[in-house]
Order: sequence, then structure tokens, then C-alpha cells
Amino acid sequence: MPNFHTWPGYIIRKGMFLSGTLLAAALVLLVWASACPVSFPDLRHYAAHCQSSSLIVLATSLFGAAVLEDILRNRR
Repeated sequence: MPNFHTWPGYIIRKGMFLSGTLLAAALVLLVWASACPVSFPDLRHYAAHCQSSSLIVLATSLFGAAVLEDILRNRR
């Protein structure tokens, strides 16, 4: 990332942070689901939602940063 402009690098870093946070939340939900059998189906559903949201956030931030980097390089 040393050749990126400031904003695309910032977007990538924040997207990776948010993606990791969502994956950590999914892990906590899965551990909690195994400890609480009454709420198991609901917590598994929420964990799956966090995992798919993590993938969407990461893909969107990478794609958005690549488009912004292209725009900034072509503007020079």
C-alpha cells in the first residue's frame, strides 16, 4: 500500500478493521450459541449474518478504494 494515495489507503484500513470486528462478533456469537442451547438457532443465524456482512464490507471497501485510486491517478 505504499503507492496509494491517502484516502484509498484509509478506506482499505478501515474496511479491514470493520471486517475483522464483524468476524470477531461472529466468533463471540458462535461461542455464546454453544453455551446457550435455548438460543442456538437465533445466535447461529446472527453469526452467519455477521460473517456475510464482513465479506460485503471487505469487498466494498477494496473495490471502492481501487476505483478511488484510479480516479485520483487519472486526474493528475
